[in-house]
Amino acid sequence: MKELQSEHIATSEDKNSVLDMLQRLEEQTEEDNSEEFLDNEMDSDDSIDDSDLAKRLDEVDLNNADAVWERLTTVEREEFKSMIYNNEIEKIIQSVEPWWRQKCDNHLIVDVEENKKIIEMLKLNCPKIPSNIKEFSKISSKTPAPCIIYNIANVVGTYTFIFRYYNGDHFEYAPEAVDNFISICNNIKSNANYENINTVVDTIIHNCQNQSLFTDKTSKNLMLDDLKCIFEGLCEDQGFFLSSALSDIINLFESANMKNKQEKKKFATNSSSFSCEFPDNHVNVKSYKELQNITHFNNCIKKLEFYQSFLKHCYNSNNWIVEF
Repeated sequence: MKELQSEHIATSEDKNSVLDMLQRLEEQTEEDNSEEFLDNEMDSDDSIDDSDLAKRLDEVDLNNADAVWERLTTVEREEFKSMIYNNEIEKIIQSVEPWWRQKCDNHLIVDVEENKKIIEMLKLNCPKIPSNIKEFSKISSKTPAPCIIYNIANVVGTYTFIFRYYNGDHFEYAPEAVDNFISICNNIKSNANYENINTVVDTIIHNCQNQSLFTDKTSKNLMLDDLKCIFEGLCEDQGFFLSSALSDIINLFESANMKNKQEKKKFATNSSSFSCEFPDNHVNVKSYKELQNITHFNNCIKKLEFYQSFLKHCYNSNNWIVEF
């Protein structure tokens, strides 16, 4: 659903992506076609020629969800709604491969310079780490507590869930993504401390369930595997993925704050057909409670910057060990 409401201008690649998604919907509809969708009571929308989905959407602005919605047949709409409400949308939306899953097979590369080039290329696929991270000594005069590394794991584990939940498009929905982030990350929300990785992950999954954010029996192992990949880092640089993740989180929080302010200014009621079908996806239908307390929100960012500084200036994987 979020793919149909993206705010950015559609490129040819975007258009192909949406067409592919809707084509998979059409194929899924054909597979699941049953008499409940083909009964006698189909409305006039079924006069739409469903023989060529690409042709129907050829002149449609794919940034306009209502225009796309109007070009779908009744069968396609019903199947789409069914998938949304039954958390089956992954049937037609291909999952993005997270950036931290990339690896360099440096044991296959003999040339040192070639190895460096490959690592630098891989780093370009990761969130950029700023060069002006504050010295840790300027942020705190205290020695970090042993639990800091598991607290960071709580933050980064939450990030992996948010990344996957929005299929890599978390910045498109920054206010909602950050609202969910704070709601399920106890270290950020309430300064909870952790001492082992299982408690870190179990707490996140439990909070997701409380917030009605979809999880299943594979969610815990997937998050553990994601965290392991991130803590292993990129080749010899074991802190790189951690620092990239923290940088992306901070940028996401800042983007959420900016977008939330903008949305409050431009909010207006929209009674269009698509928005009526899916009201929770309409901009500013709900307020983001975790963004309303500005003092707490700013403290969240300060904590993230504290962790970012720790990772750059203090972290050593040999001294700060996370046991999986």
